[in-house]
Amino acid sequence: MLRLIEHEALERDFGEPCEIVSEIDQNIVQIAHEMAHLMYNSDGIGLAAPQVGVNKRIIVVDCTEERNNTVYLINPEIQWQSPRNIQSKEGCLSYPGLVLPVSRPERIKVIALDLNGKKIEFEAGGIYARCIYHEIDHLNGVSFTRRVSRQVRRHLMRKWKQKRDA
Repeated sequence: MLRLIEHEALERDFGEPCEIVSEIDQNIVQIAHEMAHLMYNSDGIGLAAPQVGVNKRIIVVDCTEERNNTVYLINPEIQWQSPRNIQSKEGCLSYPGLVLPVSRPERIKVIALDLNGKKIEFEAGGIYARCIYHEIDHLNGVSFTRRVSRQVRRHLMRKWKQKRDA
């Protein structure tokens, strides 16, 4: 059973991209389904394989209010992003309780494989685009903590750690 790894492990592996999934076999499908289960149980809207210690390019997202539309993306890539960015508060399951003001593109175009190995291509906007971009960042070894200035990161992470340790 998969578990979220500590944020320190993500920080330690900062900058290291995940391996491309060369074959979508039963093991990959099982990992993706377990990731979705963990995402829902953790009340998240997205999860990337490195967050559970798996060095593969797999993400799962569900930004619907009903929480009934799991999107599985294998080897996702952002093909295009709008020039307009929007700053919004963002959290991460690997950093429970930490919220940072992150600027992300308003819209993106994504290409990936589904769990059947079929190529899918779509545009996303709003929270859906933000979530996918956040999870793809994880696949590329970039934590959302690296999307804010060093000063903001230091200040808010210090407050977050103090609150956690209290």
